[in-house]
Amino acid sequence: MPISYFLSLDVPNISQEVTDFRVAHINHPGKVIPLHISIGGLSAAASEPPTREINLLQSLCTRIKPIELDLVCTCAFPSSSVLWLAPNPVGELEDLFDVLAETYNYERQWKYPTFHATIALGGGHEGIMAAEQEFKEKFSHLLPWAIRFNSISIWTEEDSHFAKHADVAFSG
Repeated sequence: MPISYFLSLDVPNISQEVTDFRVAHINHPGKVIPLHISIGGLSAAASEPPTREINLLQSLCTRIKPIELDLVCTCAFPSSSVLWLAPNPVGELEDLFDVLAETYNYERQWKYPTFHATIALGGGHEGIMAAEQEFKEKFSHLLPWAIRFNSISIWTEEDSHFAKHADVAFSG
């Protein structure tokens, strides 16, 4: 069975309450991944770990400084029933994405993806609106939420099962 490898910036030091909120409000097997900002794929699905790509990532990360930003507000993709936290500023995310896109030859439909940290998925428009209200009642005191990412995570997906493969530290 082929395994997909993808990259994310996992938000450190998440409270159990925020984790429980996400698990309760994300209707997808990927809810086991902690709060994160997806960055991109690492390789096409394969039966073996992509050793060359992982080695390239480790080399790249020696030149990348930790990324600091704030998660500032809730936003939604209403047509796909996604509620998310918006990062700001996004310049360092764009810089990281550029390096990864060039290294791994990402096909780009747009210049940059909409960087976001998903907190709810599914339930239609009404479900997302209710999740947003609940999130604001419980966690508005966290925003803006200052984050420092010291590493990038490699995750795997195989047959809708997700697992962390490795963390690669930024040391630039």
